[in-house]
Amino acid sequence: MPNDGAANDGIADDNILSSDSYNTEKNGWYVNSLIENYEVLEETIRGDHCENKSIQEQADPTLIPKTIITLNRVEASKFSYIVGWVLFKLIKRDYLMNSHPKFSVMCILLRSLCTEKVEYVLETKSQTTIIIPGSEFVQFMYRLESLVIELFEKHNELGPNILRYVENSLLTNLHLNQTFIQILKSSNGENNSELENEDCKFIYERCVLIYMKSRQKTWRSVNNYIPEKGTASLRESLKVMNHNHPTTALNENKKPTIIKKVNLPTNPTHALEQLRIWAQLEGAEESFAKMFTVSELLWLVRAFGVSTAYKRKQKLVPIVISNLKNKTLFIEEALEKNAIFME
Repeated sequence: MPNDGAANDGIADDNILSSDSYNTEKNGWYVNSLIENYEVLEETIRGDHCENKSIQEQADPTLIPKTIITLNRVEASKFSYIVGWVLFKLIKRDYLMNSHPKFSVMCILLRSLCTEKVEYVLETKSQTTIIIPGSEFVQFMYRLESLVIELFEKHNELGPNILRYVENSLLTNLHLNQTFIQILKSSNGENNSELENEDCKFIYERCVLIYMKSRQKTWRSVNNYIPEKGTASLRESLKVMNHNHPTTALNENKKPTIIKKVNLPTNPTHALEQLRIWAQLEGAEESFAKMFTVSELLWLVRAFGVSTAYKRKQKLVPIVISNLKNKTLFIEEALEKNAIFME
């Protein structure tokens, strides 16, 4: 029996040694594999960095457009629409702008560069906000687009990297940057002192990036350039086209309008008109309960001059819907607010 135990111990020791040897070999292979993968990744990153640096170095910040583009009436109208869309994004839909600590001042200055028009479509019971840019800002965007066209002359040399080159060139361009700051600061004398040049530069960068995304599809189809994969297009133009050219088939197959809070105007007077339209729709109470928070519903109740101790949606929503259907007006205090739901 002792001999058998010793034999078994010997076998166990051999197994342990064999297992340790295997684990050491396996770990060694794993470490080597990691090192190889890291080296490949490092080389790739280094290559991309060098390529980006090369493109950035080619960008000349002192460029000024040689000639300013001229557009016929139809093209000018389309271009003005795109410029309006850029301003719309800056004022209402860009989360980086909205999160900036000086957004309220930025918004006032940007609004002074355009006029806002709200159109109500009775057929769909919805409203569309149209931003009409001022002539000074449109002329600035003409200069920007003129420079873009000149920058695209390098598309054969840079291939798919042309958009990166155009973007870097626009972001670093001193002439356009300074012109933009002058236009922005001259738009409203009362508020421009609150913005530093860095704040204006931030708006300019957001303007360029939004414009780049809006125009890439046009550059690809019209000028036969080669942008990067996965570009964004101006989807709103399709909505306008469909709105201007309705067909019987489309009208017959229309789906019910979906109520979305993002479509609610910020101006309390316009917001009240939109809410009244929504209140007439089927399932309005359920939509309002899903869309608005308790604090927002309480704001609407107080805006109608109604005092209530209720703080639950199932009690607040019927009060709001009832006042909307009865066309109750907002009290003066609510109408004087800069935006709906503002305390």
